[in-house]
Amino acid sequence: MKAAITAKNLIHSYDNRAVLRNLTFSITEGDFFIIIGPNGSGKTTLMRTIAGILRPQGGQIDLFK
Repeated sequence: MKAAITAKNLIHSYDNRAVLRNLTFSITEGDFFIIIGPNGSGKTTLMRTIAGILRPQGGQIDLFK
């Protein structure tokens, strides 16, 4: 199956506080996934990066490639 989302070494921080640090994962088309974690752990930052609202400060994210 084809990858729907592939992230390689994503990095994002706010005011020198790393929120996403070398995050790497792949989600296959048709799969379901859930993102859980405490407040401030980077869930919204990750979703905004996937949606293209935020640009990663490092690494890359590919959608349907």
